[in-house]
Amino acid sequence: IQPIDSERIIEIEDGQRMQVGSRVFELIHTPGHALHHYCMVDAQARLIFTGDTFGVSYRETDTSRGAFIIPTTTPVHFDPEAAHASIDRLMSYAPEACYLTHYSRVTDTPRLAADLHGDLDAYVEIATSCADSGNRTADIAEKLTAYIYTRLDAHGYDGDEHARNAILQGDIQLNAQGLNVWLTRMEKQRANKRSAS
Repeated sequence: IQPIDSERIIEIEDGQRMQVGSRVFELIHTPGHALHHYCMVDAQARLIFTGDTFGVSYRETDTSRGAFIIPTTTPVHFDPEAAHASIDRLMSYAPEACYLTHYSRVTDTPRLAADLHGDLDAYVEIATSCADSGNRTADIAEKLTAYIYTRLDAHGYDGDEHARNAILQGDIQLNAQGLNVWLTRMEKQRANKRSAS
């Protein structure tokens, strides 16, 4: 593998603007899913390319109620407070649509943002309830599965367990791993504070 010449690399900063053809995008730092994460805002078209900051949404789970969305809490930088702040920052642009890496275009962004906020709080509660578990990641995944599938039912999704698992279990397992890493990081921070005092 040949490295890219450093002259071809552009380091970006929060709020930097970049022109692509006739469009101007504002690049905004949106940590929470990952420390390095940026989103691209097209204020003129009122749309945002969100990467993983605005969760994941599969068209297979769309119902008459619209898109179904869940947050990404994958390893290793998940930070719930930063994730909430980044979602709020995205919504401050009043986007008509968000373009997700996984997957596609979603609208009704205020509802989806509220869903993501609720899910982040629920995920943290689930993770902390498993803090003393001997098999933390598996227990978190089990509780996430129950929580997300209950939400799917309320959303009007009628796929069977096999269909749900095929669509969502990969994300659930990764999210459980990320929540476990987050719990471990919080435990280390608390231990460091105790030893410093």
